[in-house]
Amino acid sequence: MCKDCGCSTATHPLFPGSQQKRKISGSIKPSRKITVEESLFQKNQNEAIENRKLFNQENLKVINVMSSPGSGKTTLLSNLLGEMKNHYPLAVLVGDQETSIDADRYAKEGVFAKQINTHAACHLDAKRIRENLNDLPNNLKLIVIENVGNLVCPAVFDLGEKLKVALLSTTEGEEKPLKYPVLFHDADIIVLSKCDLIDVLEYDLELVTKNIRSLNPSAPLVLCSTKTGAGISELRTTIETALSLKEDTDVLGDTSNAQIN
Repeated sequence: MCKDCGCSTATHPLFPGSQQKRKISGSIKPSRKITVEESLFQKNQNEAIENRKLFNQENLKVINVMSSPGSGKTTLLSNLLGEMKNHYPLAVLVGDQETSIDADRYAKEGVFAKQINTHAACHLDAKRIRENLNDLPNNLKLIVIENVGNLVCPAVFDLGEKLKVALLSTTEGEEKPLKYPVLFHDADIIVLSKCDLIDVLEYDLELVTKNIRSLNPSAPLVLCSTKTGAGISELRTTIETALSLKEDTDVLGDTSNAQIN
């Protein structure tokens, strides 16, 4: 899907000159195809800039959470946000190709969630985020975007977020950050989930930490387990500190029927 969505035209410090090295097949002239794809990517960048302006105007803190499918991000986030919602108004935008399964799981925790189905697309983009803001409650302090399960495309599509959070599961192997470096290089916070399985899997925590730090020396690394509850409070504190949300501890009035303009 990358060759169709435009993310292959993204430049990144890890891969300088990657656009020039791409090989174009077929009868379409290379210069024409590159122009079209770059136009698609630039359009997203422009939309992301507009999103960021809106978020700043509304004093909204926005997090983009990315991981592979099955890493446990929905379970982790629903537990985390189920507690955080008691301190300030928040909402979740959930990206999946199909179904409302994850949004329904958030609802069971009392967290307002809106499902965004991308169908064939492998990631959320800035335009989809903007189009789905109108249905969210008003006076929000925090929006969490749970991106489509994918370690590649979501990493290069700016949504206008304040923080990028990369989530890695112990079941995925220690080498995953090296295979998908852009996500972990750019992450503001990195979460290692399912840490109750470290001993069972004989997971090499020292090695995965080394791999992560080779790409990102400074992002906080938080170890979590939804089964034992370990690390959940630390993750909340890390997020709140990064977003300067710790002072916003009073829940506003009932805003369930209000909407963002």
